[in-house]
Amino acid sequence: MTEPGRTTVYHLTDDPKFRLRDIAPEDNSVSINPRDGRRGLYVGKPEDWSSPPYNYKRPYVAELSVPTGTKEGGRWGGENFIPSEHFGDVKVERVMPYDHYIRRE
Repeated sequence: MTEPGRTTVYHLTDDPKFRLRDIAPEDNSVSINPRDGRRGLYVGKPEDWSSPPYNYKRPYVAELSVPTGTKEGGRWGGENFIPSEHFGDVKVERVMPYDHYIRRE
């Protein structure tokens, strides 16, 4: 259950031992509002990103608890961004195989 004032978000990953890292993720799309090397993490609904038209395949889903209002601007497919300066308030609740996430949902 999500704590009051927090929301649950998800990140697709190749790493079964995923942890937050202060890096500038690749922005593999063209956007009106590019992130220009900002450090942080993309989050969204795994089922949206794993199906057409995106077909973004990763074997694991990281479930994160973040303070409400931490994630920034929706882009393609409901994608959001969590700037790395907020990582101190982000909790990695668990990392699960993608298939487990889909069965649970």
